[in-house]
Amino acid sequence: MARFGRVDVLVNNAAMRQRDLYPPTGVSTVLGTADDHWDRMFAVNVVGTLVVTRAFVAPMLEGGGGAIVNVGSRGGMTRPLGDGVWAGVQPHVRNQPYDATKAALASLTFYLADELRERDVAVNVLFPGPTMTTGSAEIRDGRRAHGIATADFLRAEHVVPLMLHLAAQRGRTGETGHGVDVLVWNEQNGHGTPADWIAPEQPARVTE
Repeated sequence: MARFGRVDVLVNNAAMRQRDLYPPTGVSTVLGTADDHWDRMFAVNVVGTLVVTRAFVAPMLEGGGGAIVNVGSRGGMTRPLGDGVWAGVQPHVRNQPYDATKAALASLTFYLADELRERDVAVNVLFPGPTMTTGSAEIRDGRRAHGIATADFLRAEHVVPLMLHLAAQRGRTGETGHGVDVLVWNEQNGHGTPADWIAPEQPARVTE
């Protein structure tokens, strides 16, 4: 506030990742997790996001509106199997408790969007898909070693077009309360297919 005088957009991207608890691959079954791991990850990915949101939404409201974009994960979502029946999108990837925190974050997003709509703040959650970041090569190799298929990792820049779009939304006049898949949105809006964004193959780092 001292530097800019106002807040127009908040992007909640910081999070504890699966590999922070189960290095280097992040692979863990539900029953193979520890209770305190769930506490730690929910404290960062859900409660931490809420703390930051509370801090920044106040000046956003004072300024007359804005946009909040949460970075989620498709692994925390469901897919319909039939009337009144759902299944997980990708439960085979052994990605708990991370995906559970991202499911909670999506739910928080939808509720907060409804609360803030009439105060002209849009709240949406973006699902980036497989993105090349620090440690992605180790995650890829580890999952393949466990027989878990992995999609090609994409350059981080593939999220930018949708992020800019969601940052421009407002509660009363734009899109709010949505969960949006970057890969689908990019293809539908002329920003390429996943094949256009594939990151260069990176070898896993070997640590002594």
